Amino acid sequence: MASPSNSSQNGGIVGVSNNTSFGKDKTTSKTSSGPLTTGAGTRVVQALVVAGGGGGGGTIAGGGGGGGMQCTQINVCGSTAYTATIGGAGSAGPASNRGGDGVNSSFSTITSIGGGGGGSHPSTHPGLPGGSGGGGGSFPAAPGPQAAAGCGTAGQGNPGGPGSLPGPLNPGYAGAGGGGAGAAGNVGSPSPVSGNAWSGGLGGVGLASTINCTVYAGGGGGGGDGSPVPAVPGGGGIGGGDSPSINGGAGGTNLGGGGGGARCNPKTGGAGGSGIVVVKELNKAGGVWSMQSQYQAQRCGTWPDGSVIVSVPGVNFLVVAGGGGGRSGGYGGGGGGAGGYRSSGFGPSPLRASALTLETDTFNITVGAGGTPAGQGNNSVLNTAGVEGISMITSAGGGGGNSIVTAVPATTNGGSGGGGGGANQGNAGASGGGGAGNTPPTSPSQGNPGGSGIVGSNSPPNYGGGGGGGATAAGGNAGSSSGGPGGAGAPNLINCGATPFAITAFAGGGGGAVTGNSFSPTGLPGGSPGGSGGGAGGGPAGSGTQPTAGTANTGGGGGGGPGGGPSPSYDGQAGGSGVVIVRAPSSVTLAVAPGTNATATHPGGDKVAVFTVSGTLTITT
Repeated sequence: MASPSNSSQNGGIVGVSNNTSFGKDKTTSKTSSGPLTTGAGTRVVQALVVAGGGGGGGTIAGGGGGGGMQCTQINVCGSTAYTATIGGAGSAGPASNRGGDGVNSSFSTITSIGGGGGGSHPSTHPGLPGGSGGGGGSFPAAPGPQAAAGCGTAGQGNPGGPGSLPGPLNPGYAGAGGGGAGAAGNVGSPSPVSGNAWSGGLGGVGLASTINCTVYAGGGGGGGDGSPVPAVPGGGGIGGGDSPSINGGAGGTNLGGGGGGARCNPKTGGAGGSGIVVVKELNKAGGVWSMQSQYQAQRCGTWPDGSVIVSVPGVNFLVVAGGGGGRSGGYGGGGGGAGGYRSSGFGPSPLRASALTLETDTFNITVGAGGTPAGQGNNSVLNTAGVEGISMITSAGGGGGNSIVTAVPATTNGGSGGGGGGANQGNAGASGGGGAGNTPPTSPSQGNPGGSGIVGSNSPPNYGGGGGGGATAAGGNAGSSSGGPGGAGAPNLINCGATPFAITAFAGGGGGAVTGNSFSPTGLPGGSPGGSGGGAGGGPAGSGTQPTAGTANTGGGGGGGPGGGPSPSYDGQAGGSGVVIVRAPSSVTLAVAPGTNATATHPGGDKVAVFTVSGTLTITT
């Protein structure tokens, strides 16, 4: 009897046709409610369920809480349609009213609770409970009751912060930040722009998903008398400041972030961000595998037995170059530019590139050294093609600062540009101009230009150096008797929760120095501080204000030196060295060399490798 014609499909096994298969991980994101059908052979999935974020309140208001966030492994049946419900955003709070609650999200047996709305003045409108709780609003006069915060849901989020109460230690009004999946909301704090004003509290940070390494469910910032409250990782909205023209910012769409609280009537809080459901179907095999089909799968690289190369999606990175050195040489040395900042997944969204797909291999890592005083910082490199490849992510070293001295080379460009020196020897622009940032150009940008130096108005004149550029802002221009501040750096939570290496802010520019031909015994105002990891600029020798170096492994620029004092105390200072951090899914193992570098496991299961010196990274399954 002739064999069935389908025997060739199953490796020679006679019988009913058997189409063997091995499926790699498949990730599906649902941003609107509807069915999600699992693939044939799927038995286990990892599901991320993020609810909608709460809306921010209106009038001295608290920020909305981030939507509840759960990420867990559940059993499913292959080829079955499951309903994914995507929670909508909590409504924006009108004047003198709290924000609305976010809407629940669900998938299969998992339900995440919508974020609580932010409270407002009066205190009878406290923050609401939710996945993460809304922040409390501020009562406008003592002795009023403190506005309560909303509670979070265990295993899904954290409480909001309580509203501030005016009193001897707090003359201003400030709503609190909403809670986030990763941390509770914060109370208000003194504003850097006004001595009697308080800014709203920061929202609680979100939490990174182990499925796609994206940060979700950050709390919204509170509204206050002071400057607007910045957003936090996870989509939390900006809290409104003292200007009556500023509403609270909206939470991030499909990030489950809470909306920011508003400050003044008639402005409103920001709406929360909508939720999301992400399902990752784990590796599965189907059918009856003959020895022949197993051999063929292994030969083709589809059988994950450790002997073949396996693709690893969702690998995130932070590559920060060495910062440039600050300059002296007399007359207001410019601050060094920050090292180039390139990242995915865990930094501010404007600077966030896409995650990588790497293969199991060994990769060369270069950590750039900080620039010597006035010198260019050194590049940091992640070779993404393995030791034999040439594909790489390169962050450019920060530009060195400049000064008046004619023998000094031009202010240098780099990841961020160096600050211009005082008087008329600046380059890369008008007299005293700073160097250009984002050189060579990358998208997203890796840095900003340095600030300009200046000849002050005093007689005899004072000379101020510009601040070095930072990852998120240009270096500040010098004033008539002060150096320019270093440009702000950028936060990054890629290593947050893992034990080694606690630094979470990078690539701030170095501050410019100020020099005076004459000065009082107390000296002129000293040079301005740098940004995240950037060194401070120095003041005149008589002021006792000495420049400082960029912080190691932050890529911070070095502070500019005033000259005229004992060397090296008043010379420009070196930039800080860079850092490279890689974060990969829990399914892989990371090994580093040399041993001065470190690996760790994030509480969510992701593997993290931190390079503070050059070395190699090996990824295996």
